Amino acid sequence: MLAARASGSTMLPPVTKSCGSPSGLSFLCSLRGGFSHPRGAGPARRAVSRGSACCWSCTSAGGGFALIALGRSAARARCPARDLATRAVVLNATLDRVPVLYLSDPCSRTQLAERRDDWMCGDECLVDEEQEGKHADIADAPAAAREVADAMRNAAPDLRDIPICLSSESSDGGEIIVIGDPGPDPKKACLKALGIRKMCEDETIGEKKMLADPEMIGVWTAAFVETLNMTDKLRCGFNDDDPEEEEAEEAGNQKQILALTKIMSDKLQKHFLFNFSDEIVTAPVIYGGYASDGSIVGVLSSRVWT
Repeated sequence: MLAARASGSTMLPPVTKSCGSPSGLSFLCSLRGGFSHPRGAGPARRAVSRGSACCWSCTSAGGGFALIALGRSAARARCPARDLATRAVVLNATLDRVPVLYLSDPCSRTQLAERRDDWMCGDECLVDEEQEGKHADIADAPAAAREVADAMRNAAPDLRDIPICLSSESSDGGEIIVIGDPGPDPKKACLKALGIRKMCEDETIGEKKMLADPEMIGVWTAAFVETLNMTDKLRCGFNDDDPEEEEAEEAGNQKQILALTKIMSDKLQKHFLFNFSDEIVTAPVIYGGYASDGSIVGVLSSRVWT
């Protein structure tokens, strides 16, 4: 969603705003020339990139111009026509980014759910099939996060075959993921990046709401995040609380888990576990943390509780 704020107690010259990022917005606002985007002359043009959900449009209003920001949320940023008709206006724009999930083996949302033990809410797929989209390639992930992800993959090359959620009735392995543009709330970042549905046919879940946060409704209310102290996990592994003696094969797996845990402890901050309550029988699980560039890097797996 895009928010624009007009300010202009005095006459101001045309102002160019440019963030320089691949996904940011750049525009020129002037009284008589309308709005233009550096990518092309004339009225403001469509500016959509990976992870963003908005575009620009110009309409004339009382001799001036009104900028409209169109997004999936149908939000609009308006400038009073009387102000636009009399003086230049500086617009301060902020883009609310959509978290992007990066995978080593890119696939659609439903394909990811299917290959990870079929995430289900009752008889429905846990991901929103009406908002189907393809996850991104981890090769295109932000550089700092990708570097950590590569180190984690090298530390645990057999991760796909190592059971991750030890309390689960399944033996699903893990895969290294990156979530770009997650924002400060890891729970919402995981929900949005995975494409988890909000509404479902099960009324006991679908009608739930969190009064403190209107965005958290239905299936989303079943999600939770726990803070992890990764330093305490260095002896047992990021996914274990009770190290025991293992057989030779398990000891080899544990060696990889411990090496991966060390990297997570050294290279990531704000470590967390993302999971769902037992209302959701088959669900995704993410052990992760924030990289230096603000991206989330972690291990995605699944758990089955019946």
